[in-house]
Amino acid sequence: AAGSGDAGGTTAPTGGGTVAAGEPITCANVGGELQRLGDDVQAAVERVSTDPEAVVAELGAIAERLGGLVEATEDAQLREHLQTAQAAAGAFIETAGTALRDGDLLGSLGELGRQLDDLRTALGDAEAHCRTA
Repeated sequence: AAGSGDAGGTTAPTGGGTVAAGEPITCANVGGELQRLGDDVQAAVERVSTDPEAVVAELGAIAERLGGLVEATEDAQLREHLQTAQAAAGAFIETAGTALRDGDLLGSLGELGRQLDDLRTALGDAEAHCRTA
């Protein structure tokens, strides 16, 4: 049967990795987007201390993408992981915005790092859920 060997989704970038507009989000079709989000978060982590303003903008875009997935998913557990990731992105944006306004980014790097770790963990939890769903 077509696509029957694609359930794992960890290394296969084709089949089950993209979501068509209006299509409900399921573990079968969200794997590619979770991977892209994880890659984008990793890129942000690597640049947070050198270009924090750009990272804040990127995390805003990531939070929007997560919001779209949250709204479209029919899997309650996947939705919960995505909401946790979205909340972590929002917390990062708030902390970074305050730190940039106050001119104290250096003093906030530890907290920002923890928030990015929370975001990565939530995305990893979503991927793990989909591998076992």
